[in-house]
Amino acid sequence: MQRDNSAKPWLSTENPGTEQTFRFSHAAMATEFEILINHKEEKYAKQAAHAAFQELDKLELDLSRFIENSDISRINQAVVGQSVIVGPDTIACLAEAALVWKITGGVFDPGAGNMIRDHKSGSPSVEKGQSGGSLQQLQLDLTNHTACKTSALLNIDLGAIGKGFALDRMAAMLREWSVKDFLIHSGQSTVIVFREHEKGEKWKLSISHPDRNEVLAVIELPAGSLSASGMKKGIHIIDPRTGSSAPVNRYAWVFADTAARSDALSTAFMLLPLTEIGKLCRQHREIKACILSEGKLRNYNLIN
Repeated sequence: MQRDNSAKPWLSTENPGTEQTFRFSHAAMATEFEILINHKEEKYAKQAAHAAFQELDKLELDLSRFIENSDISRINQAVVGQSVIVGPDTIACLAEAALVWKITGGVFDPGAGNMIRDHKSGSPSVEKGQSGGSLQQLQLDLTNHTACKTSALLNIDLGAIGKGFALDRMAAMLREWSVKDFLIHSGQSTVIVFREHEKGEKWKLSISHPDRNEVLAVIELPAGSLSASGMKKGIHIIDPRTGSSAPVNRYAWVFADTAARSDALSTAFMLLPLTEIGKLCRQHREIKACILSEGKLRNYNLIN
């Protein structure tokens, strides 16, 4: 599953405090990651950001299906019934993907990689109505760090959750460095922020209309993640259950406590009926959303 990043949660980086804001960027996972750190010492902030980017590069080597010897490539290339030993980060990311698969009823399914559209041809490798793979065809052993596929149709693509998972790991690294005020984004399609409560101020993230210069809302967060998906650049999101494409007139912004979850859900919410989105947000109070569909903005507890 892939998504168009044209509906971005454009962000404000104003810092009213006494510390300076330092920016660091790094290209990975086919996009530009950026870290903003509010800190008194530039040298320390730079060292912490470097450690976070090292974590990002390591994760890409594990999670990318385009790298021949990555964990995901080895799972995809394995024969049915073969257990593949993978790293703890890969197991954790796949476990999170399986959880989102469950709560969305299979709408989010990175196991259906054979239904993802080819970037060059624009055509899916599986025609509408044909069967694709599914993450339920993957058995995970969280104790022994192994993955075993039960169907040859399984083809894993973590494009709709991998960047978010990487942001979570990068944020954890900054926390290990005792950085208490930061923002990280992956091409501004997913943003994760953290600011200690005693600082008073919150990070301000604005969501904008994809077709005109209009701010729809400003979201203030001390911590958490906001992700966006849209179809402005064309059809890229395919329903793994049916092979049908997402509505071309829909844009989704989703908040969750982790970037992996907001990343995945913003893709799923491009496909789910609005009634199902409302139901899911009611069942999982930590998830909030805003959907722009057919010119109308639907708010599911994201906008105050």
